[in-house]
Amino acid sequence: MSKTNIILTQKQLDGINIIGDFLAMRDEVPDKVDAVILLGSSLINHLEMVSAMYHLGRFKKLFIVGGIGHSTKFLYENLEASILFKKYLDKNQSEADIYSKILTSFYQIPEESIIIENQSSNCGNNASYAYKIASNHGLSYKHILLIQDPTMQRRSYASFLREWKNKQVTFLNYAPIVPELAMDCKGQIYFKEPLNPPWTIERYVELVMGEIPRLRDDANGYGPKGAGYIVHVDIPNKVEQAYQFLEESFFSF
Repeated sequence: MSKTNIILTQKQLDGINIIGDFLAMRDEVPDKVDAVILLGSSLINHLEMVSAMYHLGRFKKLFIVGGIGHSTKFLYENLEASILFKKYLDKNQSEADIYSKILTSFYQIPEESIIIENQSSNCGNNASYAYKIASNHGLSYKHILLIQDPTMQRRSYASFLREWKNKQVTFLNYAPIVPELAMDCKGQIYFKEPLNPPWTIERYVELVMGEIPRLRDDANGYGPKGAGYIVHVDIPNKVEQAYQFLEESFFSF
């Protein structure tokens, strides 16, 4: 278990888990989809899941989308610490190129099954650039599975709905992990799930707290009434209440 010196009350912990569960969208996914879009992030432990799905015949075409952005340095750090994947670390390469190298070399997914987009640097670019590549290749799909860092799964979905609005496609979501923080008998905080987290607890809490303002459909949010980067997202009352409590409780790291 990866522990931290962060001090949180049980109510604060519960609030973080409520928001984290909301962000980590998981739809019921059919046995087969037309394609998977794997979005770049700091994660590497989800590549095994993507590989297993491919080799089970659950999809034929894999889009790997992600240039060099805010999460790239954390991907490099996770690769540096990985026994299996350290040899694939190249700090001159994009998230998509690194993922592709691991999936083809280590997990034996054929290169011809992969389309790479390595220029995008944020959620909006991920969606718009992936749309451009699909259009340029003349590709048309009915069901596409989105796989993203769980803290950004819901925002990525909202971004794809906006950017692909003229495509007759249904997007499904499957966050590869659903993080859950817990507290031991000494009051120390740790990840109950996943057992090998891709973030420090400090980083995870920062990501979770940063998402709700972005998802809001108001003047300061990313929704249509604000920046217009995403479609409208309904945020449940319990999620907003958890966020407000956490914001007002003034915890800091």
